Amino acid sequence: MTARTLLFLLATLIVGGSITSLASAYWTGFEEQAAGMSTAHATTINTGPKPRVSVDNASTATVTWAPSSAADGSQVDGYRVARYDSETHALQSIGPGCSGVLATNTCTELAVPLGSWTYAVTPTLGTNWRGAEGPESALVVVSPKTLTLAQYVFGASLPATTTGTLTGFLPNEPVTFELDGQPISGEPAQVDGSGAAAITSLAIPAGTADGWHDVVAVGHATPAPSRAVASVLVDSVAPTFTTATIPTPNAAGWNNTSPVEVKPIYGDGAGSGLAAVMYTTDGTDPKFSPTVQMATGPRTVAATETQRSYAVDVAGNATATRTHEVKIDTQDPTYTSLPNVIEGGAYLGMLGLYYRGVDAGRITVSTTVVDGPGGSGAAYAATPALTGLATGFTHVASAVSTPEGGPYESNQISWVAGSSSDPSTTLSVADRAGNVASRQLALFNDSAPPIGGAVGVTGLAGADGRYATSQDLAVELTPGVDALSGLAGVGAQLLRATAPLEAGSCTTYGSYAQVGPDDPASSLVDTVPSDQACYRFRYRVQDHVGNWATYESPDIKVGVVAPSTLQPSGVAITPVSGVRSQHVSGMTIYINPSASGSFRVEADASDPASGVQHLAFPAMLGLKGGGAVSSAFAPSRYQATYAWVALSPAVSPGVQALTATNRAGRLMTNASAFTVRVDGAGPTGGAVTTPELVDGIHSATTTVQLTLAPGHDGGAGVAASEARLWRASAALSSAEGCGAFGSYTEIAGVGSSTSLADIVPAGSTCYRYAYHAVDNVGNVTVYSSGDIEVGPV
Repeated sequence: MTARTLLFLLATLIVGGSITSLASAYWTGFEEQAAGMSTAHATTINTGPKPRVSVDNASTATVTWAPSSAADGSQVDGYRVARYDSETHALQSIGPGCSGVLATNTCTELAVPLGSWTYAVTPTLGTNWRGAEGPESALVVVSPKTLTLAQYVFGASLPATTTGTLTGFLPNEPVTFELDGQPISGEPAQVDGSGAAAITSLAIPAGTADGWHDVVAVGHATPAPSRAVASVLVDSVAPTFTTATIPTPNAAGWNNTSPVEVKPIYGDGAGSGLAAVMYTTDGTDPKFSPTVQMATGPRTVAATETQRSYAVDVAGNATATRTHEVKIDTQDPTYTSLPNVIEGGAYLGMLGLYYRGVDAGRITVSTTVVDGPGGSGAAYAATPALTGLATGFTHVASAVSTPEGGPYESNQISWVAGSSSDPSTTLSVADRAGNVASRQLALFNDSAPPIGGAVGVTGLAGADGRYATSQDLAVELTPGVDALSGLAGVGAQLLRATAPLEAGSCTTYGSYAQVGPDDPASSLVDTVPSDQACYRFRYRVQDHVGNWATYESPDIKVGVVAPSTLQPSGVAITPVSGVRSQHVSGMTIYINPSASGSFRVEADASDPASGVQHLAFPAMLGLKGGGAVSSAFAPSRYQATYAWVALSPAVSPGVQALTATNRAGRLMTNASAFTVRVDGAGPTGGAVTTPELVDGIHSATTTVQLTLAPGHDGGAGVAASEARLWRASAALSSAEGCGAFGSYTEIAGVGSSTSLADIVPAGSTCYRYAYHAVDNVGNVTVYSSGDIEVGPV
């Protein structure tokens, strides 16, 4: 029967229900067509066994496991081995020795990667059937075997101990130590559960010969003990050492080029090798000096020095200290030249020698030659004859070599008054080694003073920006520039003159006198003698050949303390419009806010010296006017007008200040110059009464006796003479009393009266009175009488 036919029969059996548990069956015989009719066999495969794994020192893992079978007791015919990452459980690629389907119960995986692993086994049967993967093995750790020492080079001081670490050994593996195959002491005797250990003590014994040696950490696990090797070097011999200068110095020990190379020359044979060359250049012993430095190779030296040095190898063996001198002189001599002025003015600058040609003069040139530390020393200075246009000049060439070492003074160079030509010569100097330095020495006429300087005082203020508020003046000095010989830097002077200060103006200045010493600083404080005065400064500076420049400051007006006359005084308040709506009492003005009006405030302020800049009248809510008034309408008299409009915002009441400012910016204030009060209410507490009426209401005659009381007013006060009396009448009925009253009619001639006998027009009539009390700003309060019945007459 073919496999295709068998598959068809199997399918028929499955459809017909003849096989009820296909999932638990395994099948064989699909590959056995040559044997005739294949067989079908149903059972289950057991779960794979848990393997055991051992790893040797070469990272080779040997995996073994028990045989596995099917549920019916028949043996499986193969196994698959898997390796997993112990942390991530990721399936790994397994080596050839354990890959594929294995027919045995053991396998060997070579070169297992470093890491932590577990192994598992899956049994198989036939080509397509397998059981469940078995449990994973115990943790397998594959790590490198290392021996690391904290010190690997040892000098002559043996025995010596060192520390280190061990890694990659088998967990808890015993360990011993050897040096070149001979046991040496070391701790610990066993690694920890991770296969690692910290070596706390490892002895390198006395008598160990110079050279390289192997230290071995030997594990004692079976069957595959661990092993790790490290090398150490013993070196007890100091290196050879000397020092050379390159290029080689001359016979006297000098080099004439710079820099030179100071090269250590050393050897250590088969030793540990040079660690460093230690040196000093300050004369101290490098073995003990705090200034010691390290040079492991050639050093570049640019100037003369004495080097003390020694060499030390890696093992710490040191040579003796050696002294090496480096002497270098490559520089031409340097020099400074100064004109020795015999007559007139002259100065040697960067570009040449400047002379003051407007006057006659004579100089010599004094030259000091410097050959530097360790140089060969000065020899001479020379000034040949003048060249170029030398009209008015005389000079005889000179080459001066005495006194020994200098300074060397040339022959005279002289000129006549009015000279303006620019001759030149060459100034040359030499040292004893023949190094020559020279430059052209040109002569330039300089008969012009410095320019661009200034003298002034900072911190000024006031109306014109020229007032100082202290007698300590901060003076700033700018010397300017001089394009030829330059500023001398010495001999400058500061001078000061004084003038009266009148009404803010400076009048006639007196003579100038010097302030302080010569050469004042660029910033200084000059305390002037008087307040309320004017000052000017002059700053005199000269250039190097004696030309003087004079700079003059503008006026400085000193106004420190304002006079008492600056305080506003003589205040007067005058109503201007709406007179009836305001009232002045002393320095207080009362205004009626329900009316409109204006008033004027005047005050005096003066400052004879600085003058008045302005007098500030206050701004007040609800009032227009005030502000800073700078023009007096009369000598020392200032005024401002205020106005208010009925129903405008409420006027701010209270005490008002006047402040006068002088032109120096000083203020003086009259804090209670005047007062503005708002009075919008009429008198209170008054009345119109009829004391002689019967029962307070009946009069038997047509003469009614009245008592008038205007009351009092807490503001502007009662205007008694302004009071008015009005009368109204009504019919009198015996049955109904007083009828409807008509309009009021003013009774003339009341004024400030407090009592009045009013003869009414008729009897048998009712009367009523209205008494109008008025205050000084026009507020009216009306007091009304009761009804008065005048009987038949």
